[in-house]
Amino acid sequence: MQGLARDVGALNAWPHQREDARRLREVQLAALLEQVFTPEQYALNVATVPGSSERVEFAIRLPGQRHDGAPLWLPIDAKFPREDYERLLDAH
Repeated sequence: MQGLARDVGALNAWPHQREDARRLREVQLAALLEQVFTPEQYALNVATVPGSSERVEFAIRLPGQRHDGAPLWLPIDAKFPREDYERLLDAH
């Protein structure tokens, strides 16, 4: 746990490393989705709520539809939830 905390701390200390790590996670997630799903089963840069300006990097199309007929999306984000990790460290 301490080693992981050091590694995350090092990433936070170097902005360009954080950006590189984020891009790497996005590339890895894209590659994983491409291997597991057909192109019709996932999408990039999706507004999971119709009419919303907020978008997620990736989303998986779930079976069925929303009540308004729009596709039902499961949002997936490659960013690590830093706040959750910090709460975990504080609790530890």
